[in-house]
Amino acid sequence: MPQPLYKPLNTEKREIRILVLRPSHRKYSRLKCELIQADLDALQDAPFEYYEAVSYTWGDTNGKKRISLNGHDFWITRNLHSLLQRLRAKRTRGYYWVDAICIDQQNIPERGQQVRLMKAIYESAEQTLVWLGPSNDDSDIAMDLMDEITDADEDANPSDDGEALLHRRVAHLQSSLTDPKDKRKWEALAKLFHRPWWKRVWIRQEV
Repeated sequence: MPQPLYKPLNTEKREIRILVLRPSHRKYSRLKCELIQADLDALQDAPFEYYEAVSYTWGDTNGKKRISLNGHDFWITRNLHSLLQRLRAKRTRGYYWVDAICIDQQNIPERGQQVRLMKAIYESAEQTLVWLGPSNDDSDIAMDLMDEITDADEDANPSDDGEALLHRRVAHLQSSLTDPKDKRKWEALAKLFHRPWWKRVWIRQEV
């Protein structure tokens, strides 16, 4: 028999649920996951080395996708489904905190209690994974441009101070912004920064 979809959390502890994402060699096979519970104050006793928190947008709630969660059918948004598929491509078992799944959204008292733990949940994670959505609208070009900007200091003189490095980077940006050949890059970056994730009120705390 499948285990319960959601076991009650111990509210006397700072207990949370962690999503366990099973690996699969078949790209389009159904996502299979379990939930395990962990105490934020005793993570050293948890059955995993670390977990990663996820920052994303729920996306359109129409046309949801089905996954297996604790042996039950569970429906999630397409955007979250795309994210989990991408994470599963690592081909290793992953441990994640994902609000839409790890919190029983039908349990109002639990939702309130878990929201109060949000800061600790993100601080205790190994890292926060930001999901802006699948690749489209030249987003690969935008990501390459950001790499190019951050790599602009690679040829800097080791003796340069912070101000000199700042001037070097600004000069590089001004040159690129006025170069017609780079117009598509900057348009791609503008579209990336207009994605819904940037408009969420929680992103500052999560990141």
